[in-house]
Amino acid sequence: MKNFFLLIPAVIFFFSASVTAQINDSGGHSKMLLTTKKSNVLNEVEGSHFLDEEFKKGKVLIKGYDSLDALLRYDINTETFEIKLEKTGEDIYVLPLNLETKYYLDSDLYTYQTINFEGNEITGYFLNHYAGDKISFLEKPYLTVTDAVKAKTGYEKDKPAQIRLKKDYYIVLNDGSVKNVSLKEKDFERALPSNPAIKKYLSDHKLKSPEDFSKFVAWYDNQQ
Repeated sequence: MKNFFLLIPAVIFFFSASVTAQINDSGGHSKMLLTTKKSNVLNEVEGSHFLDEEFKKGKVLIKGYDSLDALLRYDINTETFEIKLEKTGEDIYVLPLNLETKYYLDSDLYTYQTINFEGNEITGYFLNHYAGDKISFLEKPYLTVTDAVKAKTGYEKDKPAQIRLKKDYYIVLNDGSVKNVSLKEKDFERALPSNPAIKKYLSDHKLKSPEDFSKFVAWYDNQQ
């Protein structure tokens, strides 16, 4: 396997201080261009377009290369992952979109894919809570924006527009069918073929978190 990056600042050469950077190392990346990303300030808007404002420890996986340990954060608005090579460094990199590139935020795996739900295509990075041969459990973060509200009286204050993070959850079966679910046991029961074993599992376990439902989906997959 080739080295994806060598985390040595001396081997990174900038063609432009704020536009592009080129990797030059023994891993054969001398032709791989990355774009750096300047800080964006959304004036008069509260909230963030990042899943988390803070960079987290993560991993970048590209087919044919060794994995890269780096600091990452997910920009939901642009469907990109920002990369920092050093915690105190100012330079931020964004890889060109590659459908085979995978990102780990801590232990959470994000993959770029398209699902079809009720005639609509949903494309972007999904958190893979569980990905089996016969069933997958996916989470899609997305953003909504509420309109700014002008103060009606001199005693009130203007309310800025607000960015809010929301999440949708999907069950994807091996026949391509997609079910939108909430984190409720009844939703998962309705999304799957009727089965006495499912009813027993749900009666024996209290499911609340995505991790709970991920274990349930893994159990279901192993029953098939």
